[in-house]
Order: sequence, then structure tokens, then C-alpha cells
Amino acid sequence: MTGKAKPKKHTAKELQAKADAALTNRGGGKAGLADRTGKEKGGHAKYECPHCKITAPDLKTMQIHHESKHPKLPYEEPKNLHEALAAPESSKPKPGIRGSLKKIGDQEVLPLTKNWWPTWDTRTKLNCIFTVNASSQLTNRIRSALEASRGEPPEEIKRYVIEQCKKWNLIWVGKNKAVPLEVNEIETLMGFPIYHTRGGGGISRAERLKSLSNSFQVDTLAYHLSVLKPLFPDGINVLSLFTGIGGGELALHRLQIPMKTLVSVEISQANKYILRDFWERTNQKGVLIEFEDVQDLTKDIIVELMKQFGGFDIVIGGSPCNNLAGGNRVTPNCLEGEQSLMFYEYCRVLNVVRQTAKEMRRS
Repeated sequence: MTGKAKPKKHTAKELQAKADAALTNRGGGKAGLADRTGKEKGGHAKYECPHCKITAPDLKTMQIHHESKHPKLPYEEPKNLHEALAAPESSKPKPGIRGSLKKIGDQEVLPLTKNWWPTWDTRTKLNCIFTVNASSQLTNRIRSALEASRGEPPEEIKRYVIEQCKKWNLIWVGKNKAVPLEVNEIETLMGFPIYHTRGGGGISRAERLKSLSNSFQVDTLAYHLSVLKPLFPDGINVLSLFTGIGGGELALHRLQIPMKTLVSVEISQANKYILRDFWERTNQKGVLIEFEDVQDLTKDIIVELMKQFGGFDIVIGGSPCNNLAGGNRVTPNCLEGEQSLMFYEYCRVLNVVRQTAKEMRRS
């Protein structure tokens, strides 16, 4: 005959977790419904799509929604549900919104990591993007090492885990669970719409990662290009060298600067697919002309293009940095490397454009 069951004693931490689970609004029930429909300020539903009435927490998320669901419709400023509320703020606690502490502007780009990110992991930056991921054996070793600590891990375990997290760009998605970034998470971090690098399909995961590793951060680039908006209200002629996956073009599109002409120079077939898919999805009205190799862009061709379209208003490009990258241990030849040598081609083309522009102004 079994003995009488003993009551379980809960620690203060466990009691606090139970109270938090019971009292914090996680987005469900009546409070969650009010949150999602915009009836409470401070919640998820801040902006409303004018086309389908779906709600989003911020403008960037709404732009991603528009590009995904309404690519052929012009982008309209969404309705701000919070400003539309004339009533004073409720005295009730605002909904608790889970998400990451890692942000771009006001957008949380790594959702569901806040609850699991250890206080001793103080990273604020990520490493270079690699085309290979950490193995499942490594993530399991990290998990086992942390679980074996039964509480705060010792310093040597912390150092080992942080070293691997930095090396492989691991993020925390569960208790003691660190995993590599997914492609769509990297796209969001880089300022691209989710699934931008799918390019209509048929592009492998490794190719998508390689393309992202050589791209601009779109939000940063848009900030610098924003000065062009009042200067070119009727559109802009763009020469894009080493176009990649179209970071510069996406930045101009986000700024609502029409591209009258885009001359794109890109050797990667996968990147070409991605750019064409973007061009079609966003219903661009301008002329798209593609060249494969920057060395094929001779002086005569540049002059002919400039006379045909009235010159180029901007030259965008980032030459390959393979031989400059810190992660390159095979051919770290700097600007003398086979890929990074293309920097001089960028300078050559830029000089021809400048000289031709001067001659066109004189005539």
C-alpha cells in the first residue's frame, strides 16, 4: 500500500512563472480579440490595410503584407487605428506583446526570442551570413551542456555557448535551445520582404543565403537614398552594377521613387531571377535592361545608353568582397583577388558615366 502523497513545494521562481502565465495577456480570449481588432491602444493591431482590412503592428509589416498580397495595387497609407480612437486610453493594463529585443526601427525582427534569450548572452550584432548552418549535433550539445548545469551555467559553459552562437549566428527559440537563423528571418533582418529571395521558385537555400550575404541592408540604404525623393518626383534613371538581389532597387521602390530606366549588371542567374520576380511583383513600369558581365559594359555601350535615356541619375553598386571578407581563409587577397578585383571595374564605369555626363551638358 502506497504512502500518502506529499504536497509539492514550489520555488519562488515557479510561482512567479505561474502568476505571469495566468495574468499576462498573450493575445487570446476577449482581451486578445480587442487587441487584434485595434480596440485597445498599445496592441498588435495598429494599422489597417485599405484593401483587405487586415491589421498589422507597424508600417514595415504592412508594407511587407502589401508587397505579398497586393503587388499590383498602388501602395496607400494604411489607417492608423490608434489615432482613430477618440476615447481616452483605458485604465486597464495594455496587452503584453511577446517578441524580440532585437529591433530594426520599431519592428521586432526575431519574434519569440525575448522569453528565452539568456541574460548572459549579451550579443547585439550577428556574424557574417554563411551558406552552411550549424549541425543538429552542435545544437544538441549546447542544449545538453546547459541542461546539465541545472541553473546558471558555469563560466566555461557560457564561453563555449557564446562562442558557438557568434560563429554560427544561433538564436534562442526555447529553453536552452539555440538554433540557426532561417532564411526568411535573415531576409527580415536585411530589410527584404519575406520570401524575396525565392525569386519565383527554383532557387536553393544555399543560393538564397549566398545572395543575402552579398546584399545591402535595405533600410540603411533607403535612409541614405531618401534625399533623392524631392529631386526626382517624375522618376529616376538607374545604372545598377553588381545588382545582386536588388537591394538598391527595393530601397527606391520603398521610397516611392519611380525607376524610369534600370540598367542592371549581374552575373548570377539566381540573382537575375530574383530581380525579375521583384520587378514583376511590384508592377514596375520602367524599362529593365540586363547585362551579365560588367566587363561587357564598354565605354561605347555606356555612352550609347546615356544618350538613349538622357543619362543616368545615379550609379548604385557593391562590388564583390569575397577576398576582403574576414571569413575567407582561402583567398584573402584583398583588392587583388579574382572577385574583389571587380572594384576597379566599378571605378572605371563610374568615371565613364561622369565624363559622358559632362560632355552631354556641354553639348
